Amino acid sequence: KSMDIFKINEMLFINSRNVYESHFGFVAELQTKAETSFFELIADDGFSFDEDLSNKISKLSKNELKKLANSTKNNPILQKKNYSAIVRQAKKYEKHDFETDENGCIKISSQKELKILISILNRDYNLNDATRERFFTKNKKLLR
Repeated sequence: KSMDIFKINEMLFINSRNVYESHFGFVAELQTKAETSFFELIADDGFSFDEDLSNKISKLSKNELKKLANSTKNNPILQKKNYSAIVRQAKKYEKHDFETDENGCIKISSQKELKILISILNRDYNLNDATRERFFTKNKKLLR
Protein backbone atom coordinates (compact mmCIF):
# COMPACT_ATOMS: atom_id res chain seq x y z
CA LYS A 1 0.00 0.00 0.00
CA SER A 2 2.81 2.43 0.71
CA MET A 3 4.48 2.03 -2.69
CA ASP A 4 3.55 4.61 -5.31
CA ILE A 5 5.24 2.99 -8.29
CA PHE A 6 6.61 -0.52 -8.86
CA LYS A 7 7.50 -2.95 -11.66
CA ILE A 8 6.58 -6.62 -11.99
CA ASN A 9 7.67 -8.64 -15.03
CA GLU A 10 8.13 -5.74 -17.43
CA MET A 11 4.81 -4.24 -16.27
CA LEU A 12 4.88 -0.86 -14.53
CA PHE A 13 2.23 -0.21 -11.86
CA ILE A 14 1.48 3.27 -10.63
CA ASN A 15 -0.45 3.37 -7.39
CA SER A 16 -0.69 7.14 -7.12
CA ARG A 17 -2.22 9.60 -9.53
CA ASN A 18 0.02 12.39 -8.20
CA VAL A 19 3.15 10.35 -8.96
CA TYR A 20 1.92 9.71 -12.48
CA GLU A 21 1.11 13.37 -13.06
CA SER A 22 4.37 14.71 -11.66
CA HIS A 23 6.87 12.10 -12.90
CA PHE A 24 5.56 11.44 -16.39
CA GLY A 25 5.16 15.00 -17.63
CA PHE A 26 1.38 15.28 -17.32
CA VAL A 27 1.45 18.68 -15.61
CA ALA A 28 4.07 20.06 -18.01
CA GLU A 29 2.03 18.95 -21.02
CA LEU A 30 -1.13 20.38 -19.48
CA GLN A 31 0.65 23.68 -18.87
CA THR A 32 1.82 23.78 -22.50
CA LYS A 33 -1.73 23.18 -23.76
CA ALA A 34 -3.08 25.86 -21.40
CA GLU A 35 -0.48 28.37 -22.64
CA THR A 36 -1.45 27.57 -26.24
CA SER A 37 -5.11 28.24 -25.44
CA PHE A 38 -4.15 31.44 -23.64
CA PHE A 39 -2.28 32.66 -26.74
CA GLU A 40 -5.32 31.77 -28.86
CA LEU A 41 -7.40 33.98 -26.55
CA ILE A 42 -4.83 36.77 -26.91
CA ALA A 43 -5.14 36.46 -30.71
CA ASP A 44 -8.94 36.76 -30.44
CA ASP A 45 -10.03 40.34 -31.03
CA GLY A 46 -12.59 40.23 -28.21
CA PHE A 47 -10.08 40.30 -25.36
CA SER A 48 -7.24 42.46 -24.16
CA PHE A 49 -4.89 40.88 -21.60
CA ASP A 50 -2.47 42.46 -19.16
CA GLU A 51 1.07 41.48 -20.19
CA ASP A 52 1.81 40.09 -16.72
CA LEU A 53 -0.92 37.42 -16.97
CA SER A 54 1.07 35.07 -19.20
CA ASN A 55 3.49 34.58 -16.29
CA LYS A 56 0.64 33.73 -13.91
CA ILE A 57 -0.64 30.77 -15.92
CA SER A 58 1.92 28.56 -14.18
CA LYS A 59 0.31 29.43 -10.86
CA LEU A 60 -3.11 28.06 -11.87
CA SER A 61 -4.26 24.79 -10.30
CA LYS A 62 -4.31 21.60 -12.40
CA ASN A 63 -8.09 21.89 -12.65
CA GLU A 64 -7.88 25.47 -13.94
CA LEU A 65 -5.09 24.49 -16.36
CA LYS A 66 -7.36 21.74 -17.76
CA LYS A 67 -10.21 24.22 -18.19
CA LEU A 68 -7.95 26.77 -19.89
CA ALA A 69 -6.44 24.09 -22.14
CA ASN A 70 -9.92 23.16 -23.38
CA SER A 71 -11.46 26.65 -23.36
CA THR A 72 -10.80 27.50 -27.01
CA LYS A 73 -11.56 24.15 -28.67
CA ASN A 74 -14.91 24.31 -30.47
CA ASN A 75 -16.18 26.83 -27.94
CA PRO A 76 -19.66 28.09 -28.92
CA ILE A 77 -19.19 31.29 -26.92
CA LEU A 78 -16.06 32.21 -28.89
CA GLN A 79 -17.50 31.01 -32.20
CA LYS A 80 -20.50 33.33 -31.86
CA LYS A 81 -18.23 36.20 -30.73
CA ASN A 82 -20.92 37.26 -28.26
CA TYR A 83 -18.59 39.07 -25.87
CA SER A 84 -21.39 41.06 -24.25
CA ALA A 85 -22.79 37.73 -22.99
CA ILE A 86 -19.47 37.09 -21.21
CA VAL A 87 -19.74 40.47 -19.49
CA ARG A 88 -23.35 39.70 -18.46
CA GLN A 89 -22.40 36.25 -17.14
CA ALA A 90 -19.57 37.71 -15.04
CA LYS A 91 -21.94 40.27 -13.56
CA LYS A 92 -24.69 37.72 -12.97
CA TYR A 93 -22.68 34.87 -11.45
CA GLU A 94 -19.56 36.49 -10.03
CA LYS A 95 -20.86 40.00 -9.32
CA HIS A 96 -17.90 41.24 -11.35
CA ASP A 97 -17.85 44.04 -13.91
CA PHE A 98 -15.33 43.51 -16.69
CA GLU A 99 -13.95 46.71 -18.15
CA THR A 100 -14.51 47.03 -21.88
CA ASP A 101 -13.15 49.44 -24.44
CA GLU A 102 -15.18 51.39 -26.99
CA ASN A 103 -15.18 48.39 -29.37
CA GLY A 104 -16.55 46.01 -26.71
CA CYS A 105 -13.16 44.34 -26.18
CA ILE A 106 -13.02 42.82 -22.68
CA LYS A 107 -10.01 43.85 -20.61
CA ILE A 108 -8.55 41.04 -18.49
CA SER A 109 -6.09 42.58 -16.05
CA SER A 110 -5.85 40.23 -13.06
CA GLN A 111 -5.58 36.53 -12.31
CA LYS A 112 -9.05 36.70 -10.71
CA GLU A 113 -10.51 38.04 -13.96
CA LEU A 114 -8.67 35.34 -15.93
CA LYS A 115 -10.22 32.66 -13.67
CA ILE A 116 -13.69 34.17 -14.14
CA LEU A 117 -13.19 34.20 -17.93
CA ILE A 118 -12.00 30.57 -17.89
CA SER A 119 -15.08 29.52 -15.88
CA ILE A 120 -17.43 31.33 -18.25
CA LEU A 121 -15.78 29.89 -21.36
CA ASN A 122 -15.90 26.45 -19.74
CA ARG A 123 -19.64 27.00 -19.05
CA ASP A 124 -19.27 26.31 -15.34
CA TYR A 125 -22.27 28.36 -14.25
CA ASN A 126 -25.92 27.49 -14.20
CA LEU A 127 -29.16 29.18 -13.20
CA ASN A 128 -32.19 27.43 -11.77
CA ASP A 129 -35.13 29.39 -13.20
CA ALA A 130 -37.60 28.04 -10.63
CA THR A 131 -35.60 29.12 -7.56
CA ARG A 132 -33.53 31.86 -9.22
CA GLU A 133 -30.46 30.26 -7.61
CA ARG A 134 -27.14 30.54 -9.39
CA PHE A 135 -24.61 27.77 -8.93
CA PHE A 136 -21.32 26.36 -10.11
CA THR A 137 -21.68 23.05 -11.92
CA LYS A 138 -19.34 20.32 -13.09
CA ASN A 139 -21.91 18.54 -15.23
CA LYS A 140 -21.83 19.82 -18.80
CA LYS A 141 -24.39 17.37 -20.17
CA LEU A 142 -26.84 19.16 -22.44
CA LEU A 143 -30.51 18.55 -21.74
CA ARG A 144 -32.74 18.28 -24.77
